[in-house]
Amino acid sequence: MYEKCRRMGFKVNKEDVRCLLSIFNPENVALRQRHRLQRRRYTSKGPNYIWHMDSYDKLRPFGICINGCIDGYSRKIIWLNAYFTSSDPSVVASYYTESIKELGGCPTIVRADMGTENGIVCEFQRYLRQDDTDSFQGDKSFLYGKSVCNQRIECWWGMFRKECAEYWIRRFKELRDNGDFDGTFLDKNLILFCFLHILQSACVVQFKLPQNKMKCLFQTELDSTTDVWNNHLIRPSRVGTSPHGRPNVLYTVPELCNTRNYLCIKSEDEIDICNDLVEHRTTVPCDVDVYNWCINFMSENNLYLTLEPNDAFNLYLTLRRSIHQIID
Repeated sequence: MYEKCRRMGFKVNKEDVRCLLSIFNPENVALRQRHRLQRRRYTSKGPNYIWHMDSYDKLRPFGICINGCIDGYSRKIIWLNAYFTSSDPSVVASYYTESIKELGGCPTIVRADMGTENGIVCEFQRYLRQDDTDSFQGDKSFLYGKSVCNQRIECWWGMFRKECAEYWIRRFKELRDNGDFDGTFLDKNLILFCFLHILQSACVVQFKLPQNKMKCLFQTELDSTTDVWNNHLIRPSRVGTSPHGRPNVLYTVPELCNTRNYLCIKSEDEIDICNDLVEHRTTVPCDVDVYNWCINFMSENNLYLTLEPNDAFNLYLTLRRSIHQIID
């Protein structure tokens, strides 16, 4: 919360923020104080030595699936994406290939849960590392394990819920409790249409949304959360050997902590082979028929897509009510 206040231009100190939280949100403060965890020691040699990837399913009942990856050493978020699926191995693999294409190489090790959605990433990682000569080359470069052992990303999901997801979970549950969401195919696709993605061409031509707002509402929230996290200051820990500092700095300048970047450089051809085999996210955020009907209805009624949460919820209710009037 202190970091969010600072980035929004408020000049406050951490003690004031702590006191205000204890006043305005005493229940959650008490919960955090009572549940002190016995922390395990975690070590990683340097940036890109090991990536931890996982899916976040708390919003899945409402149709929104999130997948993320964190660097074990610096705690920098490598990717954090929302889509209508996190169980399609080809889509999850696209997050991996987009990241390694941008970096020009792959990590030494990738760790993930024992789910089928991680199968293609496993094959790609082992393919890219098959000719390397270190002790984790080939099959050893991808590690499967239980969720409780994938501690870097599992720990980060707790922060993510407090700083981002809790708001959306609460708002979507309000829709459900008020009878405005029943988990049907239609309702999930309307959620996806209103909150997951804004098609750029439709925004420019029909809704005249400014170019700098051509972004998925929910993805915008994820990108903001990622940016705040990657630039916040991690304090020294009393246990463990993880470095302290800002994730972006720890990731890009490992020499400050007497280590090096463990990225395994790969050729463009090798990365493109993998990238061409995956299914990248499309510009249509939901079922095509639902999407086309919503676009036509909005055009006829002078409605527009928005990045404001309250306006997006109102749009969802309007679209849902109109479709049910036609169906009934």
